[in-house]
Amino acid sequence: MEPRYSLRFENGERKGETIPVPDSGLTVGRKPGNTLQIVDNSVSGSHAELAVDKFGVTVKDTGSTNGTRVNGERVLEQRLAQGDALAFGTVELAFTEIGAPVGAPAAFSASIPQAGGGEGLERISPELLARSRKVSKPGILVFVLAVAGAGVWWWLNRSARAPEATVKPVEVVPGNLLGDESSFEAERDSWSGAEGAPQAFLRSPRAAATGLYGMGTELGPDEWARARSKAVAAPAEKELVARASLRAGEGVRMRVGLEFGHAAADPGLCAPFIAWSRPAEEGSGAGAVEIAADVPPGYDRACVVVDARSKSGARADFDDVSLLVRGPASKPAAEAGEARLLLHGDPHSLGLLARGARVLFSALEFVREGEAGAVSIAARADGARILVVPAPGEAASRHLSLLVDGDLAREGIASLGAEKSGKDSGYRSHGAGDFERAGVGTLLFGTGHDLVALRCGAPFSVKAVREESGVRVALEFAEAPAELALQTDFRDERREAGNVAHDARAAERKGDLGECLRLWKSLLDDYPFEELLVKEAEEARSRLVQQGLSELRLVRADIERAKFFRLPELYQRCRDRALAIGTRYAGSEVDGEAHESRPRSRAISRTRRVRARRPNASACPRS
Repeated sequence: MEPRYSLRFENGERKGETIPVPDSGLTVGRKPGNTLQIVDNSVSGSHAELAVDKFGVTVKDTGSTNGTRVNGERVLEQRLAQGDALAFGTVELAFTEIGAPVGAPAAFSASIPQAGGGEGLERISPELLARSRKVSKPGILVFVLAVAGAGVWWWLNRSARAPEATVKPVEVVPGNLLGDESSFEAERDSWSGAEGAPQAFLRSPRAAATGLYGMGTELGPDEWARARSKAVAAPAEKELVARASLRAGEGVRMRVGLEFGHAAADPGLCAPFIAWSRPAEEGSGAGAVEIAADVPPGYDRACVVVDARSKSGARADFDDVSLLVRGPASKPAAEAGEARLLLHGDPHSLGLLARGARVLFSALEFVREGEAGAVSIAARADGARILVVPAPGEAASRHLSLLVDGDLAREGIASLGAEKSGKDSGYRSHGAGDFERAGVGTLLFGTGHDLVALRCGAPFSVKAVREESGVRVALEFAEAPAELALQTDFRDERREAGNVAHDARAAERKGDLGECLRLWKSLLDDYPFEELLVKEAEEARSRLVQQGLSELRLVRADIERAKFFRLPELYQRCRDRALAIGTRYAGSEVDGEAHESRPRSRAISRTRRVRARRPNASACPRS
């Protein structure tokens, strides 16, 4: 039995191809396994489904990114009628019901620009066409002749009534890395939306700044949309500039961004990031907005991103996008030894720390409190450190976010307490997983040659969360810091750590275990910059502390014997042994345990009195 319904591709590589809709329905999506697979970037992996019942066909969006539209209107679920125009992302299809009354072709006139500024013959609405099916054949003939006559009349008189069509020609930008996909005049392009966005930019004549088409979207309250161009090769040590014509409705915040990434899909590579422009003026006409940024080390791909966010609901359009190589990269914002800090965005609000050609961490930004955007920052060198400070005129923020990238994240993170003593003091290693800690004074990322220290004069709390491309670290300060210090050169500190380790080993050989433990703790708290020495310090402290606690456990066992058998002499010997252990481990946690464990003089005296009243008490094994 021949299917009653069908879909016909109206654009793209499959234009003109007809797909039957079986009684079992269709699933539509980009991924294999869908009944109708459409390989197009604007189509989601699982985009929509068509269900057939005795009443007809219903289309249902299944959570797609770029949406499903019927006759230009975005829908979640809708019954289809003969001649309806379906759009999955930017792929257009016409719905046909075999045997249905012949009407107008699929209503893709919504995608065709109208010349003459609204004067003359406009497109015929689907409702008018539907009503025309109910009149007699002579009436239809009269109607068609009338429409044709009106069209001829408009064509002959348009020069006298109105100026020529106001379509501005598309300007060719020499060197544009986006090529033909910058003006949206071609039926097919590689621009894509963002996963999870409630709305998507679609090709539309209404959005055109020049030519016939642009990209536009209707945003509801608190909705957003994002479009991303194809990725192109980004030449090393060059400056790129991205430009687009933006038109933002009232209450819409639109920006142009330069996103840097990689050709290879390797989780060990540093994460992609976006340098954003200043937002376009809300409620303005079409105007060019641009963002310039240097290609950072370790990145070899770039694309243009357009983002729109609405407070109350309005339209956002863009057109005429260009991506150019403008010249050589500028100097870093600050350098200290091999380390350099690059600042991105307009104004500069995002930092990337590199050592040579290696990115250590990216997306460093001070986040504004209670509002969108990040604080503008500046940087300067201070000896072996790079200081990050708020830009002139900017108020500091209590919140800092950064992403520790690739291999550096896998090498682990450690923290030092801001206080030298107390419960939250000391060195702690957190590995490469999630962790939280309060009262931190210094964070250490990586090991060896790639070690990075982040310091602040005021204590802060840390929350680290593992992501696919690294570890996202969020810092919250009790008070907004005036500056943040980044350090990658530790030659002086490592030399001092070697001296401390030498003294610690000597103290252990002499039997001064308390001094030995103190020195190893000093190395961990003050000079944890040499991986091998840190491991030696941790192992030595663990070994010596366990050794001391084992000795104390034997003393406690003898104390219990002395208490049970009322043996004051054993009590006295236990006290002397505990004091000796405490002296040998003086100043350490073992010393504290020894102090708590030794018998008090009062307990020894009480045992002697009890012993004196029981002169015939049975003897007990000697200790």
